[in-house]
Amino acid sequence: MKINPLYRGIVGTFLMLLLGSMYAWSYFKVSLGEAYPVWSQTQLTLNFTILMICFCLGGLVAGSMLSGLHKQVQVCLAALLVGGGYLGVSLLPEAPDPALVQLYICYGVLTGLGTGIAYNVVLSSIQPWFPQASGLISGILLMGMGFGLCSWGALPPPR
Repeated sequence: MKINPLYRGIVGTFLMLLLGSMYAWSYFKVSLGEAYPVWSQTQLTLNFTILMICFCLGGLVAGSMLSGLHKQVQVCLAALLVGGGYLGVSLLPEAPDPALVQLYICYGVLTGLGTGIAYNVVLSSIQPWFPQASGLISGILLMGMGFGLCSWGALPPPR
């Protein structure tokens, strides 16, 4: 079955839109700061730093260590990591110290690695379908990720 490259570009952009939810940390940070008032802004901000480091490491892992795996397997692994990260954050304990460690591991490490892997897989899978416009499709995919924050537009603005 032959699939239209335009369809692949639309699906890739939608996937990148979902991956862009990592930029909604500024919204999550406000709610978590209210739920755990003993956490400092530095502790909360460190979580996004961990996320970005793991995002870069996830891209590195996908580009080198996972390159022998089928793209579908890589996407499934990324989905498990991202989903597990969000699930772990939804189950934070009431005690602030273990909750902070769980936040760092779940949102920072798991979600960051999963997003980095998926980002690399989507970009490397879609670009070959647009040989005459690989720069354009890359820009559209990255725009999709940037608009990921807009998908949270129904939320009140961060304080």
